[in-house]
Amino acid sequence: IESQRANADRPEAHVNLGLFFTERRDPVQAEGEYRAALALEPDFVPAYVNLADLYRTYNREGEAEVVLNEGLRRSPGSADLSHSLGLSRVRQGRVAEALPLLAQAASAAPDNVRYAYVHGVALHDSGQPGEGMVVLDKALQRFPNNPELLQALSEYARSAGDSRRADAYAKRLDALAPAAADRPR
Repeated sequence: IESQRANADRPEAHVNLGLFFTERRDPVQAEGEYRAALALEPDFVPAYVNLADLYRTYNREGEAEVVLNEGLRRSPGSADLSHSLGLSRVRQGRVAEALPLLAQAASAAPDNVRYAYVHGVALHDSGQPGEGMVVLDKALQRFPNNPELLQALSEYARSAGDSRRADAYAKRLDALAPAAADRPR
C-alpha cells in the first residue's frame, strides 16, 4: 500500500490499490481507488474496466454499464471497454445489443484471441451458428494452436452434423495435448 501511495500521482497506482482492495473484499476502498484513478486521468481505460468489474462482482450490473458507457464516451473505439460492455449486456440478457460491441472489440484488437472467441461463441449461441463458426475459423487462422478455438469449433461442427470437420478439429486439438486424447467428445 505504501509503495502505491508513493506513486499516487499516477492512475496506475490507484488501479493497483483498487485491485488490492477488491481482492480483500473491500468494495468501498476499491471503488474509491478506481474513482481516484479516473479523477487523475479521465480516459484511463483500466480504471473503467476494473470499476465495472467490481460492480459486477457485487451484483451492481446497471452501475457497471453506466461506467462502461462513460468510458466509451471518453475513449471511443476501446476494445477493452467494448468487450466489457458487451459482456455486461450478455449478463443482462441483452445479447442482440451485445453482439455489435463484441464484434467491435474483436475487430479493434485482432491479436486478442479471447475477444474473437467470445464474439464467435456469442454469435453461435444467439442463433447464428454459421456466423459464429466463421468468426471462430477466422480466429483459428490467426491462432492455429489455440485449444479454446479448436474445442469450440469441434463441438459446434459435431452439433451441426459435420463429423468430418469436427474430427479434424478434434485431431488438431489432440495433437496439442496428447495426454488429453481420452477426453469425451
